[in-house]
Amino acid sequence: MSVEFARLNGPSARDIFSDIRRVYAEVYAEPPYRQTEADVEEFGSRFDQQSHNDGFRFISARKDGTLIGFSYTIALLPGRWWEGRAGRTPGRGRECA
Repeated sequence: MSVEFARLNGPSARDIFSDIRRVYAEVYAEPPYRQTEADVEEFGSRFDQQSHNDGFRFISARKDGTLIGFSYTIALLPGRWWEGRAGRTPGRGRECA
């Protein structure tokens, strides 16, 4: 069977978080990441917060009904620039922020 892709909103993505967590933990347990259970928990907290963002977009990949991959992003809305992650908005980005 082929891989099926779906676009999910924040609430729908949160509904399948146990599947997302399983995939994340499996992928990031391997080198070079070697993430621990604490790292996976941190991802869960971050994902929950980000999935409430108006600019949240999520794509799931399923094969035979099983989640095998995902990708998501959040839009950097005006006035926000990687809060707590980076310094000032660089160059032309300041004009847009």
